[in-house]
Amino acid sequence: MAKYTSTIFVGHSGKEYKTIVFPFKTTFKAGIGGVYIVTKRVEAEGKVTHEPFFVGSGHDIAGSFKFHPMSYQFNKYEVNTICVIKEAEEVARKEIYTDLLHKYMPLLNEFF
Repeated sequence: MAKYTSTIFVGHSGKEYKTIVFPFKTTFKAGIGGVYIVTKRVEAEGKVTHEPFFVGSGHDIAGSFKFHPMSYQFNKYEVNTICVIKEAEEVARKEIYTDLLHKYMPLLNEFF
């Protein structure tokens, strides 16, 4: 599994979440539970930014995001990364998901 690096997202609560950044075309191994942020990664003037388009979570994010229910919209907005926070516990995942969703209110979550 190729990865770029890591980045921090700050939730509505002010809590920081370190994510591992993967290329959008990554196929994840079975058994990884967590929260993910689908972003458009942009490099300009030596600085990297991530524009969140979708926040999701699951007990197993295995497989490829090209088969995600939002794949058409992901392609339309030219997303290119998936930022993952590994979290096995369902209660913790829901808390992180809600915190990030309220902070970023990603465009594509409105359609899901």
